[in-house]
Amino acid sequence: MENPSSLPRILSGLRYLGVGSKVTRTIYKFPDTYWIITRVKLTEDMKHGKVYGKLIWRGRPKEKEEKIGPRLKKQWLLLDLPDY
Repeated sequence: MENPSSLPRILSGLRYLGVGSKVTRTIYKFPDTYWIITRVKLTEDMKHGKVYGKLIWRGRPKEKEEKIGPRLKKQWLLLDLPDY
């Protein structure tokens, strides 16, 4: 398993800033709980910004795209990359 990091730091190193990727937080207790990244707007330093996604909570998708709240906490892990 990778070391947890902030969400902008993980996404800044991916193609298309990680749109379509699956990410999760280390504090989530359920293995089928994760976010699918839909939009990313990072600042010039690529360390801050806004990230939007669809939450899959306990295997059930939420209907709307939401702004991901605690992006800067170092609790994020990359689960899966999309097939571009």
